[in-house]
Amino acid sequence: MKNSSDKKTLENFEFILVHPKTPENIGLVCRVLKNFGFSNLKIVGSIDKKRAQITSRKGIEILKKAQFFESLEEALKDANLVVGTSRRKRDLIFTFELKEVLRLLFYQARRGRVCVIFGREDTGLREDEIELCDFAIKINAHPSFDSLNLSHSVAIMCYELYNFYRTAYTIPKLNLAKRNEIEDLYKILETLFPKLELKPQTVRIFKRIFKRSGLTKTEVNVLKLCFLRMLEKI
Repeated sequence: MKNSSDKKTLENFEFILVHPKTPENIGLVCRVLKNFGFSNLKIVGSIDKKRAQITSRKGIEILKKAQFFESLEEALKDANLVVGTSRRKRDLIFTFELKEVLRLLFYQARRGRVCVIFGREDTGLREDEIELCDFAIKINAHPSFDSLNLSHSVAIMCYELYNFYRTAYTIPKLNLAKRNEIEDLYKILETLFPKLELKPQTVRIFKRIFKRSGLTKTEVNVLKLCFLRMLEKI
């Protein structure tokens, strides 16, 4: 049996739509979230709520409490893990198939906020937006037409997450670091590494390592201390 903390794991998932263009799609997304027990929706940009309500059905409560933001950075302020979705592999970050990272997503969601980002219906996420993510997930479709509708992508994601949740009985708990705490660590690296005469891409390599690690608050604090001590000795 799952305990109450396991049931709250689903509440730690946040779904973020970046400048969605079709209000009806947003309504369908709300309905899908309701179908699979999720409730947190964030939207970057503005929408026509009246048109979205038409397709939301019993998911209208999710639409009513959806949070709106002017920028993706603002929407990610309290995130512990940030996952982008893409129909193609990206050069800037690692891209995985959904089934490869389901355990990791729940491992993180047990104690922290996991944000899953979906881009625009026509162009997806921009490179600067995907770079804000810890890694990306690719949902496979037939190569003859691999561009999925926004609501279909969310539905597949929610279906896989929910079915994994039904069978995930033991997931370790960790006190994960928040996004702003990790960003502070990156700023120290950006100051330190040039002084060590390391190439600029070294910072990006370290970021990729840390993004895969699921850093805890304690780990971030120790890393900050070590790097700051190095700065003092230069």
